[in-house]
Amino acid sequence: MAFLLLHNYTDFIENQEQYNEQMQKIKSNIDKNKDHNTEYGSITDQYGNNLITIKKNGKNFFFIDKLEFKPKLTSVYVKEFNNTGFYKYKQGNADKEVIAESNQTTELGKFFIGKYSIETDKTIEDSIHNGTLTGKIDIDLGNRGNNNKIYADEDFNQSWFKVKLNHDNLLEKNSYKIIIDDKDVDYNSKKTYGKYYNPTELSVYAIGKLEGKEFKTNRINIRRNYDNTSQNLKLSFKKSQITEYENKSKKVKEKSKSYIKEYTKELNKAYKKKDYKYISDYVKNNSQLEKQLKKQVKSKSKVKFKDVKINSVKRDKNKVYIELSKTNNNNVVQTKYTLDYDNVSNEFLVEDSQDN
Repeated sequence: MAFLLLHNYTDFIENQEQYNEQMQKIKSNIDKNKDHNTEYGSITDQYGNNLITIKKNGKNFFFIDKLEFKPKLTSVYVKEFNNTGFYKYKQGNADKEVIAESNQTTELGKFFIGKYSIETDKTIEDSIHNGTLTGKIDIDLGNRGNNNKIYADEDFNQSWFKVKLNHDNLLEKNSYKIIIDDKDVDYNSKKTYGKYYNPTELSVYAIGKLEGKEFKTNRINIRRNYDNTSQNLKLSFKKSQITEYENKSKKVKEKSKSYIKEYTKELNKAYKKKDYKYISDYVKNNSQLEKQLKKQVKSKSKVKFKDVKINSVKRDKNKVYIELSKTNNNNVVQTKYTLDYDNVSNEFLVEDSQDN
């Protein structure tokens, strides 16, 4: 009966000749060795992994040896990403519960060589989409390789994926976000996003910014994963849209340079005539700067700015920031201006001015 039990595992042993040799050796060891508690040998797979150890356990009783069979169990694993997974399944008559932490490999259980399809409930938590899934885990230990970890194939309504962006180099670095069903997460080309509860489909696209203006990629609707491989999504920003914006913005920034130089000339007139009206059309109404200049231009101080040199021009949405140097009474003054830009009228107003 003991050897009949051994033959039940031959379906999972590819090298039948090897198996027969191992069985003959074990039988020979049993015939030759009469000691108690003796190990007679092992059955291995094609990779040399130990499947069953046969050992004599105790004294003879009515001439029948007590044989102890020790099957080699293999650990099977699951891997979560940016989520926590709770698994519930039955192994034999035992109820099993396993908690798989985020971004870790977790042992699901130990199994003997064979193929398994186990009904399982999985709950996804700490994710963008949480939920409880009813499905199964599939395990095939017949081709496990040598010293390789075995992962269960998960058959649930869940998704996980990686994202590759195209033309993102045209936008500001670190401005990208991945939008998953209207919820944003930081972009990382090496990151696996998920696992997400996905009974139907998920909407995925990316955004990126240039000078505060937001650009969007194409949108992809993804369904569940059908194996343990991440889905690979390719999202592209429209190069033509970005280039068109860059060209228009370049003209805006060039115009702002001319504007601030004209403003400086009119500011000199305002100081000379001690009259705010010369710059009233340049300064934003009801701003703190307006209040300051109305007082300053009437002061007795002699002010005349010369040698205006633009050092930098930056834009963020409808704000243009200009840093320049100028001289006043042979003293160099560094000034930072904030211009408010109206993209409808294509006009500027000076909103703030700070001297260093």
